[in-house]
Amino acid sequence: MVKRKFFVPVAIVALLSISVAGICLYLSCPQTPLPAGTKVDRVIVIKHEKKLMLVKDGKVLKTYRVALGCRKGRKIRQGDCRTPEGVYKLYRLYKNDDSRYHTALRITYPNEDDKRLAKRLGITNLGGDIEIHGMGKCRKMFPGGLERLHWLVNWTVGCIAVTDEEADEIYDAVPDGTPIEIKP
Repeated sequence: MVKRKFFVPVAIVALLSISVAGICLYLSCPQTPLPAGTKVDRVIVIKHEKKLMLVKDGKVLKTYRVALGCRKGRKIRQGDCRTPEGVYKLYRLYKNDDSRYHTALRITYPNEDDKRLAKRLGITNLGGDIEIHGMGKCRKMFPGGLERLHWLVNWTVGCIAVTDEEADEIYDAVPDGTPIEIKP
């Protein structure tokens, strides 16, 4: 019989060991790239699952883990650190740029629903500049090659972040004007 005072530390060590093993396995698994020339017709983000899906003809081609705005809820004003919710369009902004976020697609926030909500709430500055972007210079927040774990923490000011490699792949697969639906 295990003495009670030793059970808790043993259980904690076991859980930590399993967690570390899982992280190592996740980091060592190679990512399967999209076939060259793939173009999607829709992007879906499910915020509570922290997932971005590339969709073609109703079929999910690839799913990515994402980091979102550092505050929960629907974006309602500039500077609220929330990711918008609704249907928007995507436009290519820059790729492999030496900017802060490497590669980015602009999300057409605010849409008409956002504007109606802001008017009802008396908000005059909705902001903008919401993007799907890579990590770029923010990569240093995740040292030692841990950038693939960036999604564990919501660290953006309202954007949708993926790794630089994923941002390049998404950028290549998403034509200008592709709809994006961001769900709670």
